Amino acid sequence: MKNKQTTFIRSMLIFSAVISTALLVACGESSPEKSKSAISPKANTLDSIQLMDTKPSDAISVKAAREQLEPGAEATVFGQIGGVDQPFLEGYAGFVLADTDIVFCDEMGEDHCPTPWDACCEDADKLKKSRASVQFVDAEGRILHESMKGFSGLSGLSHVVVQGTVASSSTPENLIIEARSLYSVQK
Repeated sequence: MKNKQTTFIRSMLIFSAVISTALLVACGESSPEKSKSAISPKANTLDSIQLMDTKPSDAISVKAAREQLEPGAEATVFGQIGGVDQPFLEGYAGFVLADTDIVFCDEMGEDHCPTPWDACCEDADKLKKSRASVQFVDAEGRILHESMKGFSGLSGLSHVVVQGTVASSSTPENLIIEARSLYSVQK
């Protein structure tokens, strides 16, 4: 008798779990409009990025930012897009910013590298300590959903200044800047 009760209780628990899961999944699928409306079209375009007309005089290097800035701090940082093979985030507004003291392949006097922005000839440890992640965010702090490659003429090796805040998820090994403003240095 006890085995029948135990089997019945287990069956009921499994049945309840299956029904609960089905209801949760069904509820999630029945309201796709809610998730779409939570992200406004304006918030997901690069139009919300403030393009600065003049280069900020208080900008610090990527290396200095990594040494001095803590999560939550205001950041005005200059550098060069690169330091990795693919410096732009795919489908998101962001890029890797490298310190300008990095020697990029195009600065070596030889045209031997198809991706000079990756700084593959630079010392790997120096390179790790000379990069920051930049992501452009909307007013609510959500990363914009559009690639920045080509935006305002940006490409690998572009010199830029970004303004924003150091992300709360930043660590000494990975500086993340949640940017709102951009100045592109035209050479």
